[in-house]
Amino acid sequence: MSVMEDGALWVILGGLGDRSCPSLEGRTPLEAASTPVMDRLASEGCCGLHYPLSPGACAGSDLAQWSMFGYEMNEYPGRALMHARALGHEPPKGTVVLMGNIVPVRRSRGALYVDRGFKFPHERCLDWTEKLKGIRSGDICFDLVHAGGDEVLVFLRGEASPDISDSYPFFPHLPVLRVQPLREARDPGLALRTAASVNGFLAEARRRLREMGEDAAFVTKWASSHRDVQPFRERWGLRAALVASGLLHGGMALTLGMESRHIRRSSAGEDLVVKLKEAWQLMVDGYELVVVHSEEPDEAAHTGEPFRKMRIIEELDRALSEAEELIGDPRLLKVITGDHCTPSVSRSRVIHSGEPVPALFHGGSVRRDEVSSFGEVSCARGGLGVFRGADFLPLILNWLNRASYLGSRPDGAERPWLPLEGIPLFEED
Repeated sequence: MSVMEDGALWVILGGLGDRSCPSLEGRTPLEAASTPVMDRLASEGCCGLHYPLSPGACAGSDLAQWSMFGYEMNEYPGRALMHARALGHEPPKGTVVLMGNIVPVRRSRGALYVDRGFKFPHERCLDWTEKLKGIRSGDICFDLVHAGGDEVLVFLRGEASPDISDSYPFFPHLPVLRVQPLREARDPGLALRTAASVNGFLAEARRRLREMGEDAAFVTKWASSHRDVQPFRERWGLRAALVASGLLHGGMALTLGMESRHIRRSSAGEDLVVKLKEAWQLMVDGYELVVVHSEEPDEAAHTGEPFRKMRIIEELDRALSEAEELIGDPRLLKVITGDHCTPSVSRSRVIHSGEPVPALFHGGSVRRDEVSSFGEVSCARGGLGVFRGADFLPLILNWLNRASYLGSRPDGAERPWLPLEGIPLFEED
């Protein structure tokens, strides 16, 4: 059975891009990997490089994909809210949500630093979460919900601002940080009071954890609150679904009004095979755009082992070969890319990096260029050149023949997609 010709499959391989690795003779893991399927698609399609946000910007996965889905940064409600929604905890409008972690700490130079050598087990963090519930600081009551592992959702009950900084230090050279109001806070006074309340909560949580005999601290990040966001179908005119594994993507699908499928398998290849089978079924069911996400390259890169990331990429390529009903359909538009670069050569002050990410478009009437393999250097010679993450959806609409014709006005709405129906002026037999 062949999927409809006006559909698109978009495969996003998290952290696919990389830097040159000395252990791979100056190649990236993608360039060093044996990827016959992706190379074939690249040679038959059109390639390029994209900056998820802008040149040199080191984007987190959430911000990179938010931009790739065609939304502005000032529309983003925040990652903690995405996780809360995925877990079924939709806060009332106006409630600020934080993501918290209970972490082991060590003392150095008069400050606390996260001990990154281990994580506390799920059961202990669940117990501590119960014992930390109900702390009040200032005019805010801190309501906690254990989210799994060492993660805890924090709901600020009371008037609060999301315009505050993190206490969690993403980098090992930084101590556990004092929460501060953001300089661009919409309500500076409220942000100042919120930061003071959160610092008070964190101090009380630290005191209680020490009383329990644990050298641990509670840290927070990703302050979020509800924002009205235009649904994906209204913005782009496509009935869309997202097949992924993490809480971020479950929450993002709910936020954007996309159909969501949560799939997680133990191996990278099996995980992608099952996701692609689900994508095929969704397209048969009438979804016009199915996004499939795998986080495996990113996770491999964070181990600091380029060979491991290379092997994962090879496993994912083999998985693509098992989805012939999708990959082998010449009418189906296929897009394969990453969301950002994750260097696999470990650097203590780098999580993601700001190089452009390779991308390929294949199928339908996509123009062929002269690229013969899929990699960071080869795609630089592609027909798409260098583009922004925000350009993906306009390109997809173009190759689906669904882009609006600028200058025409089929109805009263300004939008980038061509409506398939219109309101008739005359109704005659």
